[in-house]
Amino acid sequence: MDDMGLEKMSRDSLVGSSGLTTLSLGGNQLEELPDLSPLTGLEVINLAHNPLLCDCTLLPLRRWMENVSLKMTATCGHPREFRGQSVRDVHVFKSCPVESDSPNKTLK
Repeated sequence: MDDMGLEKMSRDSLVGSSGLTTLSLGGNQLEELPDLSPLTGLEVINLAHNPLLCDCTLLPLRRWMENVSLKMTATCGHPREFRGQSVRDVHVFKSCPVESDSPNKTLK
């Protein structure tokens, strides 16, 4: 699905794809992504050349990236100060609230 001009992906767009091993979404206009954790068979994911918005809305993807062993290409497109940096390396996620009973907790 490279270079198709995709701007959004719904949560249901990959239902039934748990056996997928490669997902290539490079060169689209994606700023956000749905939860990819159900794709347990993924080995490679290409998100290069998408204007990913590296803020707390992308935190679920960032957490998922930390917990899986796969080859992933994903860089930030926004905000400007993070443009071109790997989603894995951006430190903005440390200031995002953690989903818990305490709204004041932050990711360490």
